[in-house]
Amino acid sequence: MQRSNLGQLLAQIEIFRSLTDDELGLIVDISNQRKFYRSTHIFMQNEPMDHVYFVASGKVKIYRNDASGREQIVNFFQSGEMFPHHGLFREDSYPANAITAETSELITIPKEGFEQLLMDHPEVSIKMFRTLGQLIVDLQKRLEDKIFRSTDKQILLLLERLLTNHGEVIDETYSRISTRLTKQDIANIIGTSRETVSRNITHFKKMNIIDEDTDGFLVVHIPNLNKHLKAST
Repeated sequence: MQRSNLGQLLAQIEIFRSLTDDELGLIVDISNQRKFYRSTHIFMQNEPMDHVYFVASGKVKIYRNDASGREQIVNFFQSGEMFPHHGLFREDSYPANAITAETSELITIPKEGFEQLLMDHPEVSIKMFRTLGQLIVDLQKRLEDKIFRSTDKQILLLLERLLTNHGEVIDETYSRISTRLTKQDIANIIGTSRETVSRNITHFKKMNIIDEDTDGFLVVHIPNLNKHLKAST
């Protein structure tokens, strides 16, 4: 890929948006772009962590398997997002598995070269870590929700988070979640059973909080979602 095109893609990545053109050029010099077809594993849990990844297009699922082999979805990443978040300045292995949920274009950066660049250019580090700090705060909040919230509240909070990251405004009342999730996906994200999620989804539909469009995407009634989140606080 031409250097200018790769620079344009990197400029859309959240943690690089505050960089100058010259600073972005430093990132371009150590970056590569790769195409991964749907259902391709990018890395596996416990493999040596030697690259960090940025989604140019498509969608990536991060998941683990518990002791019984059940899948636990950690997160989904789409265009403009980085994974794994803790991939810098740690001698560690990948904490989970990464697989493409659809055919995706990823920008790959070798961890060693990235770390050296950040040490050589502290002004770039400062700008990037401001953004990474907010992402870590979000991950901490998700953990607190999982520990302290009821299942129905966890689902509502997940809908709110998905709207923030992957929402498409339909009108002043409704927004669509652009990531298609099955009830099993939702169960795997919050760590419960599909049956429990199904009961709650049916309940939320009766309360006019959510619905599904003809393509199977969740459509959320924003005022009703906010009303029930506030009531359950």
